Amino acid sequence: MIYSPLGRVGKTSLSLEIAKILGQNRKTLYISLSEFGGSEKKRPEEKECLTEALYHFKENSLNPVILRAISYERDSYSVILPARSPEDIHDLSPRELSLFLNKIAEDSGAVSLIIDTDSSLSLYTDCFPEMKKIFMPVLNDKKSKEKLDFFQNYLKKNLSSEILDRFVQCNLPASLKTYAESLVIRYIYEEEHREKEQYRKNATLGGTMLAFRQHQAGNQKKNCLAIWKNGSFPILTFIRKLIRPS
Repeated sequence: MIYSPLGRVGKTSLSLEIAKILGQNRKTLYISLSEFGGSEKKRPEEKECLTEALYHFKENSLNPVILRAISYERDSYSVILPARSPEDIHDLSPRELSLFLNKIAEDSGAVSLIIDTDSSLSLYTDCFPEMKKIFMPVLNDKKSKEKLDFFQNYLKKNLSSEILDRFVQCNLPASLKTYAESLVIRYIYEEEHREKEQYRKNATLGGTMLAFRQHQAGNQKKNCLAIWKNGSFPILTFIRKLIRPS
């Protein structure tokens, strides 16, 4: 997700750059929740948009077939065009929006879902915990810093430290493409690599522990058989005498 409590900070430009970069080596879907959208219709046949997705979501009929039908290809990624009216999005509760985005993420078949937003706070409160990363463009003027301080205090009171760590402040430079590439490498590719390495270590450790338990179980079985055969315990000797043919 690309979000900022500040307006006109380059959220859409950064969103599109990240979508282009990720789309080069994985299936990527871009959607805009902004009032003015971030992706425009390029062909006459591109008629469906996020409004259709919302309709099917409310009717409990949104599925992979519908999402494929309303997604359109761009250079290296796919888009679902913005809703026709801002009210289509803002009529949703924060919980409904979170469920809607999760449904798109699950059924779209995309490996990466890039969500461009506006600066509304209350609408996205339930979405933040669901996001893997939230890139947050900022400005350095006094008024922007005051607004950002208020926003960060709100987050600290309402979100866990784990979720707060997912926010990445971004001071956007003139060369946005290079900057976006550095964000993707550092906060997406490298973190995914670390997660995979940790998964491999856990899987190896789990396999080692399983083999150890199986080895222990085998030794216990052998010991029990040896005890039975040798009559090492008085009770076993007594049982053997009972079952031994006279």
